[in-house]
Amino acid sequence: MARAHASQHGADDWQRRGATESAPRLTPLRLAQTAVAAIAELIAGSVGADFSNGAVAIGALLAPGESFDTRQQVTGGVLVHADAAHLLYLVALTADGESEPAAALLARLREAGLEAVSSAPRRSAAEVELALREATILLRLLADPKATLHAHEPTYRLLIGVLLRDRGELISLRDSTVAALERYDRGHDTHLVGTLETFLANHGSTTDTAEAMGLHRHTVGYRLARVLEVCGLSPYESEGRERLSLGLKAKRILLADRGDEASP
Repeated sequence: MARAHASQHGADDWQRRGATESAPRLTPLRLAQTAVAAIAELIAGSVGADFSNGAVAIGALLAPGESFDTRQQVTGGVLVHADAAHLLYLVALTADGESEPAAALLARLREAGLEAVSSAPRRSAAEVELALREATILLRLLADPKATLHAHEPTYRLLIGVLLRDRGELISLRDSTVAALERYDRGHDTHLVGTLETFLANHGSTTDTAEAMGLHRHTVGYRLARVLEVCGLSPYESEGRERLSLGLKAKRILLADRGDEASP
């Protein structure tokens, strides 16, 4: 119970200080260290929330100067993590797998002008950590403008599901697509990955890519030709473009999950 009180006390301290301090890096490991013991107490019912039927994790980003009243109680849930840039809640599911409080909290965060995400429902106590991990990854993708989470959320969620089931599968996807491009860029001081990302973001238009990057069309064309030579996938062909797009998303998810392990 003391740990749960400490978590809430820390959130209150953060609320009083405002959002001017530098936010610590939000990682699944940090969340696990701060949350696991608290969750064990919560399951025992020490603060009135029972996670034996599973949970939904709700996360939100705070821009500089933004705030949210973390002292408001969440029915059947708890504030797991709060700093100057992130909020993370865990809300219990009922025996029938529903959670109206989770939906209400998500709506309340968005009505307050915050960007917020929700994990998929995890329907047992053993999967509560997966809810936290998924919401953490989604939050970090939401904060990454190059990820453009809103435009590709279903694909990201599908690939996060792959990660949670078998991380090696996602590593294999990254390694078979864009890892060689990253190594080439590091070794030759080129920008193949950045050019590819811009090309895909501009729906395969060389002209729009050149304009966005301030380059000549021929320079963009040369770099995209090098993409094919280096990794064997053509960004001009639908199959190659699709695989490269998935590879870039896999790379970003791996970075969001374990940044220190994501480099090929």
